[in-house]
Amino acid sequence: MVPSVDDSGPAVLVRARTRSRVPTACTGCGMLSGRCHSRYVRGLAHASSGDRPVLIELSARRLFCENTAGVKATSAERVPGLTAHSQRRAPAPAGGRSCGGLVAGRGCRRS
Repeated sequence: MVPSVDDSGPAVLVRARTRSRVPTACTGCGMLSGRCHSRYVRGLAHASSGDRPVLIELSARRLFCENTAGVKATSAERVPGLTAHSQRRAPAPAGGRSCGGLVAGRGCRRS
């Protein structure tokens, strides 16, 4: 979900949030969990939109693992195609496209 996009500064700032009620797999054992421990904001750099950089502020959940025999008590939520462990940059969009509009749900222009 993208609650806001601010393009008034030198960079385009996309504020995004994961959905609260969607279960996510634990990064330790793979078991699905929807019990939220807390939220945190993660900053990601994205491919530029024209000559301006795109920054993504992603509010993601930290979830309790439901597996009592699991290796982790909590795990950080990951967004497929956007985040990975310790990643600081979002992957470049497929097809040579570049812009924050991909995240914001708007059309992108080819580079």
